[in-house]
Amino acid sequence: MSETFSDDSDDEIPPVDLTIFVYVEKPNPPRTAKGKVEESDRYAQKGPFKLGSNDSYATFLRKVSTALPCPILHIIEEKISWKPQTPQNAKPLPMGAATGYSTMIDALKAKKVGARVGIVIMPPPKKPDEDMVNLLHICSFKSTLMLFLQFWDADGSGKAIEKGFDFSELEFRSTGDSIVQQKARGKNSPSRKYSYSYSRSALIRPLLPSFRS
Repeated sequence: MSETFSDDSDDEIPPVDLTIFVYVEKPNPPRTAKGKVEESDRYAQKGPFKLGSNDSYATFLRKVSTALPCPILHIIEEKISWKPQTPQNAKPLPMGAATGYSTMIDALKAKKVGARVGIVIMPPPKKPDEDMVNLLHICSFKSTLMLFLQFWDADGSGKAIEKGFDFSELEFRSTGDSIVQQKARGKNSPSRKYSYSYSRSALIRPLLPSFRS
């Protein structure tokens, strides 16, 4: 008499592609006459990017940092929340690092094809530490390389990102703002946009003479 054994692996959902949007919260968004805030005034939208349902939380953070863009360490992880794109009245849930990330993945991959879309909501990333470059001048050569990769390798590719998060996107602009005014504001106010456009050679070159001597 033969026995039939069930294979639980057949019940597992194979890895699927998910679509993720990143909404960065704008400080002090304007309100309408009725006291409401329009979605476009509430968030700066980034992405979307593709995320595999079997991707790790670390991979998720790398993709978020690339979408913003900013170093991973500037992402305020403890304040990240998420919600599915549908239904539209879904309330954001705290991610809580890897634990909440697994919950988001399970919820999105269970949806039908075309509806596997998630929205990640987060505060603006931390602004670059102006002392970072100065710190590199007093570190050992090996420590400098480690710090450089830790802070500037946003997507894990080993390449420095060319620019940082544009904080001017979080500013409210009225419909009366002209394109010329916006360009002038960007040129005359470099402090509004924090750039990470430091190459490896630019950071490491000041240290080389000390090793040649």
